[in-house]
Amino acid sequence: MGANRSGRSQMLVWIFVLVPVLYISSVPFVRFAALQPEWRTYPPGKTGGPVSAWHYRGAAPPWVKVYTAPYELFRLIPPLDRPLYAYQSWCWDLLGR
Repeated sequence: MGANRSGRSQMLVWIFVLVPVLYISSVPFVRFAALQPEWRTYPPGKTGGPVSAWHYRGAAPPWVKVYTAPYELFRLIPPLDRPLYAYQSWCWDLLGR
């Protein structure tokens, strides 16, 4: 009985670790597939030089907003904001070019 309980607790730990990691790693790919952004270079303006940025082709469907809502909350937490933004930029660069 003790071995069974130990195996069950290990399984729960793996689920609680694996599900968030898979979710966080999937959000940029889902968002890219749904929004189909494109890399654009805008002409010089008030900034003094050309600006390059991702441009969305339209509004996000409601299901994308619901799916990415927890991810967006994680991006608001100061220690997580920069790594998550960098990860999303890396994914989009990988997919978009």
